[in-house]
Amino acid sequence: AFAKDPQMSSRFERRFEIPEWQEGDVFRSFLYGYERFLPFPKPSDLDGREKMRLLAIGSKGNMRSLVRLISLSALWAVSKRADHISAAHIELARDVDSPPPPVAIKRPLEA
Repeated sequence: AFAKDPQMSSRFERRFEIPEWQEGDVFRSFLYGYERFLPFPKPSDLDGREKMRLLAIGSKGNMRSLVRLISLSALWAVSKRADHISAAHIELARDVDSPPPPVAIKRPLEA
């Protein structure tokens, strides 16, 4: 972003490239840590081989896309009343790229 503005780019001598996520120990560790904050009773094992690959490919290695994909996957899992994120939820989130329609919450009738 700074490179497009000559005044801003002149203020910063060093430029850093942020590499894209790739499958590996660092990516696996990030997914393991991120999963700990998801609201599911059972582990989703996002750091497992199949789900890690789906997330890496689906996000194209971009952090913002990765977090969005995990968030959408979680919303789809909740909408299906699942107790964890499955590979199918990740694929659905990737293919649809939008949240599920709102679900009416059934409340017990008050006596």
